[in-house]
Amino acid sequence: ATCAGTASSARLAWWAAALSLAAAASVALGFYLLWREYRRTLQLAEVAQKPQAERQERRLLDANRQALARSQMLIDGALDAVVTIDAQGRIVGWNAQAEPVFGRTTEEALGQDMAELIVPPQHRQAHRQGMARYLSDRQARSLGRRVEVEGLRSDGTVFPMELSIVSTEQDGVPFFSAYIRDLSEQMRAFMRAYGH
Repeated sequence: ATCAGTASSARLAWWAAALSLAAAASVALGFYLLWREYRRTLQLAEVAQKPQAERQERRLLDANRQALARSQMLIDGALDAVVTIDAQGRIVGWNAQAEPVFGRTTEEALGQDMAELIVPPQHRQAHRQGMARYLSDRQARSLGRRVEVEGLRSDGTVFPMELSIVSTEQDGVPFFSAYIRDLSEQMRAFMRAYGH
């Protein structure tokens, strides 16, 4: 009887262990299935949000394009030539009035070194030194003031012009816009009036 009782206890212990193992496996499988469903839900949420984020990004890009177009219309409508350069001196903006003043189209001017394009050779070094000085110490010497200087047309003609330069920053990067007025006609009128 003791042998039968021991065998019965062993079978009972074995079944208890098997049931415990099956229960643990079921719990583990349940957690795995929950985790997998959670990941699938996250992926579906991400997929659902992606078109929404893309639509929002498209709306922002469209709004930005419209704002840029409005800004360009204002700049093109200015009475003066407007030339904008980046910190390396490359032309990034050239309005419609700059074309007849300098004899170059926007397409010809954009991306070019401004000093090489519209500054007479004898003034280029001083221009570059002034830019370097401003970029190193941010001390404005001619920003915001009207100054009379010489400009260079595409045909090599040097002409008198008045300009005012403003500096702006975008994401910490400086840009410079020059508002330029060709003084050639005023100088000719002055010469005629005073007989020179």
